Amino acid sequence: MPASPYTSYRQLAEALKVRIESGDLRAAARMPSESGLAEKLGVSRGMVQRAYGVLEQEHILARTQGQRWRIIGAADDALSDVSYENVAIRIRTWLKENPEADALPTGADMATEYGVSVDTVAEARRRLVDDGLLRRAGRHYVRASSSRLSRVDEVAKGIRTALAEQPSTAAPNGELIGEKAWMARFAASKKTVQAALAKLESEGLITTPQPGKSRRLISH
Repeated sequence: MPASPYTSYRQLAEALKVRIESGDLRAAARMPSESGLAEKLGVSRGMVQRAYGVLEQEHILARTQGQRWRIIGAADDALSDVSYENVAIRIRTWLKENPEADALPTGADMATEYGVSVDTVAEARRRLVDDGLLRRAGRHYVRASSSRLSRVDEVAKGIRTALAEQPSTAAPNGELIGEKAWMARFAASKKTVQAALAKLESEGLITTPQPGKSRRLISH
């Protein structure tokens, strides 16, 4: 995940305000979920919450009864309000009509095809993940039944291979190289590397790090 360009919630709020006023987000009526937007932008959920709060104070956003954020003054027709649900239905149809396809088209391609914003497509895909039809595999959304590895699994596999084939480099003297080294090796985010290492810890391949100490390769 690339570094986020946002360093404060006020900066994020201003950027969202520009997108709303330009009409980029207005078509969907509802804003992306706090957790969804945080993941997409590489920021904390708390930053998104505070940014949304600023826009609420400026009477640009308001909370719905379902605790979702709605753009004040956006089109209030049924299609606009639940456009992500319509996109989700179309994705379900696409999955049935393309049984050999493993991964969905990109969010940008789907937004163009369906005439909605990228954020609306993202919300629709998240709903289908919650429904158990899709899952993330790296930067792609694939069928839940797909054998394609997730990004975390890819990195975990890479670390596992490095420890087996290049122990003197990956774990000199039995001590694993640091997270930053793995991040550079696999061009992965810190969050992904940490999740991959946690996976190897659960497999009993490496130790859980202790304060001031590095992870170590466990001999079998």
